[in-house]
Amino acid sequence: GRAPRGGAAPAGRGAGARPPGTRRVLLVAPPGTEAVQPPDATEVVVLVPALASALESLTGAVDDRRAEAEATARRLAARLPNARGVAGADDPVLAVEDALRELGADEVVVVGDERLVEAIRDRVAVPVRRA
Repeated sequence: GRAPRGGAAPAGRGAGARPPGTRRVLLVAPPGTEAVQPPDATEVVVLVPALASALESLTGAVDDRRAEAEATARRLAARLPNARGVAGADDPVLAVEDALRELGADEVVVVGDERLVEAIRDRVAVPVRRA
């Protein structure tokens, strides 16, 4: 007999195929973050949202924010074992949702305030905690 079909994997679980025993953590950090505590993981994806102020959004200066986010992601990833850095959307919650859909993760660790942790926790199916 064939296995039943249907039923999508929970958000963040099915994406980003990885070997058994691999624990991937999505580490969310704001632009300009200098250092982070390495999470307990075999793989780390450092996600830096390209946060833009309201004024920057109006003036179109968001390209500068994206460059800063990419630089922060590269810098933090270089300091962590088995890590890579990516820049995300300017909305941190949307950036996390996108990253989980594309890359998958077993846990989300957030460098930021408890409001952001709660906002992300409300929208994703994997555990979320503050760094």
